[in-house]
Amino acid sequence: NIPNYQNITALDSSAGYGNFLKQNFFKRQIAGDVDKVALSILQNNIQADVFERNALQNISRTNYNIAANEKLLIIGNPPYIELTYSFYTKEQVKQFNKQNKDKGRGRINLIHLFFDKSFELLNDNGVIAFLLPTTILTSPWYNDIREKIYNEYTVLDIINKVPFKGVAVNVCLIIIQKKVDNN
Repeated sequence: NIPNYQNITALDSSAGYGNFLKQNFFKRQIAGDVDKVALSILQNNIQADVFERNALQNISRTNYNIAANEKLLIIGNPPYIELTYSFYTKEQVKQFNKQNKDKGRGRINLIHLFFDKSFELLNDNGVIAFLLPTTILTSPWYNDIREKIYNEYTVLDIINKVPFKGVAVNVCLIIIQKKVDNN
């Protein structure tokens, strides 16, 4: 359901070993991660611009060398982990919590932060395709994300119960496209 993928730049900012970019479907592929072992594998196994980047901090289209008019597809399998239990320092966790205090999220998961950053990076008609726990569809912790999707995005597809090896939770694929701002 992703329109005209051969003219799209694909960004996987939590690329791991690059499984979503191995087929080289896209005009341009960008992969980022903080794991040095994964980055080494990425550089040797996929055709992509590879960046050592923390996807949640100081990231912009400029950091990834993405032109303002470049159509972007953000793909990935963001980490399903609560911020408190992540690899971030106590000071970084405190800062993320401060930035999110008015969003009614309760316990912040890295999924929240990956969506926030992806929403920020997309321009009109850009697409996000994420593999996520199915709780994204119903949990009150994700109300603000679902509301933003409802107001600013078109849902292209939701595939529920995607078989995904090595994951202990039910997983779905969500594909959304940013609506054109006609203001």
